[in-house]
Amino acid sequence: MKRLRTLAKQSEAGFTLIELLVVIVIAGVLAGIAAPSWFAFSNRQRAIAVRSDVIQAVKTAQQDAIQLRQARQVEVVSTATNPTLRIGSLDFSTGTAVFNGREQVLGGEANKTGQITVTAYRALPNGTRDTTVNSIAFNHQGLPTDRNRLPFVVTISGGPGTIQQCVIVANLLGSLKTANNTECDNPRVGLN
Repeated sequence: MKRLRTLAKQSEAGFTLIELLVVIVIAGVLAGIAAPSWFAFSNRQRAIAVRSDVIQAVKTAQQDAIQLRQARQVEVVSTATNPTLRIGSLDFSTGTAVFNGREQVLGGEANKTGQITVTAYRALPNGTRDTTVNSIAFNHQGLPTDRNRLPFVVTISGGPGTIQQCVIVANLLGSLKTANNTECDNPRVGLN
C-alpha cells in the first residue's frame, strides 16, 4: 500500500504540457520584443566602429603625408560590399593616385555582414551634395590639396533605425569633425 502511494506522488511531479507551452510562448514574446532592439544596438555599434576607423585612416594619411613629405589620398570605395577605403600616394604631375593595392576594410570582422554602408561627397554651398567627389588628398604638410573639395563628408549608415554617423574634413587646415544625422546632411552647421 505504501508503495502505491509513493508511485502516485511521483506521477504528480513535473510539468504539464500546458505549462510548458505557456513558458515557451512567454519566452517567444520576450524574444520578439528584444530582437529589434538588439539588432539596432549591434548596427549602431558597427557604425561607430566604422566611424572610428575612418577617423583613424584619415589621420594616418595626414601623418604619412607629413612624415614622407609626399601627398596622400584617401578614397571611399563605394562599390565594395563592405565599408572600404583606399589609401595611396598622389602624383601631382598626372593628378592620379597610386594605391598599390592598399585597401582597408573598416569595422573589423564584425562588419563583414554588408549592413554598414559608407559614402562620400562634397557639401556644396547651396546645401546639395556633389557625390562625384569620393576622395580627399593631403599635401606634404597634411593639409587638403584642393579647397574645392571642402567640406568633404564621409557618411556611415548602419541600416534602418540607426543614427547616421559622419566624419567631416571641415576646413583648409584639415581638421576632422564628427556629426550625426542632420549635421551630416548640412555639415556647414557645425563648422563655426
